[in-house]
Amino acid sequence: MQRGMFIGAFEVIEPAVGLLVAKFNELVGEVNQSAWLLGPAAIFMVRRDLGDLRAALEQVISKAEYALEHQVPVLSLMSASVGWLAEVKRPVSDLSVATVQPDNRNFSKWIGDAANAYNAGVAIQRAAVDEVTNKAEFISKWLFDVVTANVDYAIGLAQVVTKVLGTITQALANAGGVVTIPWAINIVANSIGDIVEGSFNYLLTIWQRLFDAAAMTRDVAGQIADHSKLPDGKWPQMVTE
Repeated sequence: MQRGMFIGAFEVIEPAVGLLVAKFNELVGEVNQSAWLLGPAAIFMVRRDLGDLRAALEQVISKAEYALEHQVPVLSLMSASVGWLAEVKRPVSDLSVATVQPDNRNFSKWIGDAANAYNAGVAIQRAAVDEVTNKAEFISKWLFDVVTANVDYAIGLAQVVTKVLGTITQALANAGGVVTIPWAINIVANSIGDIVEGSFNYLLTIWQRLFDAAAMTRDVAGQIADHSKLPDGKWPQMVTE
């Protein structure tokens, strides 16, 4: 589901970026076509507002292009998150019970030093199995948190781009006459400025979540470095030479 939502967001973002550029150029062309009919004061105001509009659009496009360039690694993280569950946690967790269920039921009749040594070894191996299972769950969840923040960011960015595109498209319709051009440009510049400011504040909170998740790299390293149940990072052996 997350994969589909992530890909869907970029299917909205990518064409919308091209349309933003095209619509802005179309709006500038509309202004240039009628500029000679506008007075000096109106021309000054229109050029000022077009500059503000361009700056806002550049912010949106810059963030969109950066996200487009970095979408592939996020898809890889999705696969890795699921992989830790399917390829590590599930098969290893299956061993938890198997380690304490000997194939030969006569083992239950063992007594003495041999039985004690066997039972001690079984306990150590089961602890190792459970430890690897827990580590796999921890790493998978960490990757999932990173992925979730990226998906939310992509969806939020797609909403920003779509909203900005709708606003600039409406401005083109409003700038159909010479008299309405200054008003239309002023409205779109202010509207998009407000959209960008408000939306980017929201995206910043998601980015903070992403940063917090990425900052947990130290905790992940701590999990990997903990060999208390895996001596020297190796599987505990029942028999030693």
